[in-house]
Amino acid sequence: KDISIPSSVNLLGFATFAMCFSITEISIPPTVKYIFSRAFSQCKSLTKITIPPSVIRIDEYALYECSSLTSIFLPPSITSINDNVFENCSSLINISIPQNVVYIGKFSFAFCSSLEQILFASGVQKIGNYALTGCSSLTKIDIPSIKTIKQNTFQDCISLIQVIIPASVIHIKESAFAGCLSLKQVLFNNNSLLKSIDDYAFSECSKLMQIAIPSSVDTISENAFQKCK
Repeated sequence: KDISIPSSVNLLGFATFAMCFSITEISIPPTVKYIFSRAFSQCKSLTKITIPPSVIRIDEYALYECSSLTSIFLPPSITSINDNVFENCSSLINISIPQNVVYIGKFSFAFCSSLEQILFASGVQKIGNYALTGCSSLTKIDIPSIKTIKQNTFQDCISLIQVIIPASVIHIKESAFAGCLSLKQVLFNNNSLLKSIDDYAFSECSKLMQIAIPSSVDTISENAFQKCK
């Protein structure tokens, strides 16, 4: 079932097409500016959705558990990826974050178990708690120039092998990389500003072979490297 929304529409309200289990394709016209919370939540057969450059906001849970969606193009008009927008999109393979995005919300890509690549634009300033937790197919991540890697951001990314942490990062919070069972290499850029590595930050990273903690660090908290064999 395909849905074509007419050009008279300028917003898609709360849960507009939520739980429409048979929809496979949706085309949004270039008149739409806002996609409200849960607009397409649990459209489990949805494989293609076209988001035009007129859209400036996609609210929480908008595409939650669209489990057949393999890819999506986000237009440059988007400035934030709100909480839980793509959570449990378990077939999503890759995504590029537009240049104008400054904030990626909590659980925004959590449990996207097929996600192999996420490309961050340089404009990203904050990434929320649990944003990519449980992305079990992700093998490498280039973190943008944020100041804090928040709690559980990359927890249980079990295929993650390498992480590059930029000089801008000051704090690595609790359980940020906990349970990354394949993580072998953590690289810090020169002139790192890192000050603290919090509780359980790298716990159960049992294959960790290389990490050179910057000399700027003054606090390594309890169990930060627990069970790193």
